[in-house]
Amino acid sequence: MQPSWRGEPAVTGWPRYCAGLDVWRANRGRVHRSDRYTQSQQDAGWELKAQRPGRVEGAVEVSIALGRPDNRKRDLDNAGKAVMDLLVAHQVIEDDSQVMRISSGWDLTVPPGRAMIIVKSAMAAETIAS
Repeated sequence: MQPSWRGEPAVTGWPRYCAGLDVWRANRGRVHRSDRYTQSQQDAGWELKAQRPGRVEGAVEVSIALGRPDNRKRDLDNAGKAVMDLLVAHQVIEDDSQVMRISSGWDLTVPPGRAMIIVKSAMAAETIAS
């Protein structure tokens, strides 16, 4: 699957999006990210780096299309946090507090267990709509 760049960073082919993974673990009185979540973020980070996405400054809009990995019940909104963590960690966006709009959905054209993510400036979208 080829990304459609249209002048905006696109993240495609994210391996195993993290919806449903246990993000947080606690032991010895400390709360930390689980090893499984951390490994998934590292795997996704390598794929993201290979795509060389640009950086979007300021307010952004993020679209997330997910390939349903199987027929189990899944919470669609759980993938959002993992996507935002990935985009911030790899400096595609400055901070997830800059996200003005998120749209997400299951997409039959996206391979199972993978994601296509498009990030664009919220200001550019606002200008077009005016």
